Amino acid sequence: MYRSAVVAAAVLAGACAGAVRAGRADTHVGTFARPAACRSATTPDGSTPAPVHWIQAEAADDRLRLDDWCRAVGPAIVVDTPAVPARLPRLEDVAVVSWNVDVGGGDLDALLDRVGVDRGRPVVILVQEAYRAGALVPPLAEPAPGRIAPSPPSGTRRSVIETAGRRGLSVFYVPSMRNGRGDPPEDRGNAILSTLPLSDLTAIELPFEHQRRVAVAASVRVADADGHVSALRVVSAHLDVQASWRRGRFLWFGRIRQARALLAAVAGTPDPEILGGDFNTWLGDGEPAVREARSRFPQTPPSDAHVTFPLVGPFGLHLDHLFFRLPAGWVASVSRLGERWGSDHYPLVATLNTR
Repeated sequence: MYRSAVVAAAVLAGACAGAVRAGRADTHVGTFARPAACRSATTPDGSTPAPVHWIQAEAADDRLRLDDWCRAVGPAIVVDTPAVPARLPRLEDVAVVSWNVDVGGGDLDALLDRVGVDRGRPVVILVQEAYRAGALVPPLAEPAPGRIAPSPPSGTRRSVIETAGRRGLSVFYVPSMRNGRGDPPEDRGNAILSTLPLSDLTAIELPFEHQRRVAVAASVRVADADGHVSALRVVSAHLDVQASWRRGRFLWFGRIRQARALLAAVAGTPDPEILGGDFNTWLGDGEPAVREARSRFPQTPPSDAHVTFPLVGPFGLHLDHLFFRLPAGWVASVSRLGERWGSDHYPLVATLNTR
């Protein structure tokens, strides 16, 4: 969650009367050939990675702003370390986690150990506010949002690429924006980490509101109780905390525009699908973006209104969500882990079973 959003609870009731353009979704999406360097992909050693499918909103005014922000970041990173397992993991053994790691403040190693990666459990982590540092990030560029660099409990702030490499995980990282103007240069965005190989990689650039946001999607292969093999589609997303004042939109109206574009981009797959992330929903399940996502992902279980972003004492916000579109006979359950490991968000964990 963007730092200024801590004041969100104080302004929820105001400033919504002027949002008369909230109904315009701008959800038409297109695919663009010959991407700029910031819309390309590489591996840490510079070799050619698996191809990435790039989707971008077509609205011309969005494109101009997105291009400016794009030039401030480096290319996407793809690493497919794990070998294809001899036996596909059983559906009920797989954990899918969504976590905003607060740009390195969250200790990913602690989370990986908690969910059983060190014991061989198949795990997929949908990460928001992941960061990457180093020579692949342009040295200086505009615009450059302020740097977020909290100290994790371990005392060592590690990039998502370094963590994935050290733990032998597949990773698909796409930066959304620069992380300040410091040295070494950094960018931040969304990522998928997995103990399983990732395929069908897709980057989805959302309509511009307050900051550039790029969701990431990939598939992993799993087997159900009958041995039927499925390509489970997973998506990690992070919506804007603020709407665009220049468009006359306020509060949640920018998020519903971004959510509609995201939902349009992921629609149409025949595969089971999990959409997770930090939706910055100050009103929790009451926000239109959540209601619309639930309508498109009808197997989402009833919400327990998890507080995922604490404020003061017992009070907090339900910003993070997991949504499910599943075949007949599949059932999802969601729980919130009880620790934050240095992040400002709690992780959510999903498991799948068959009836």
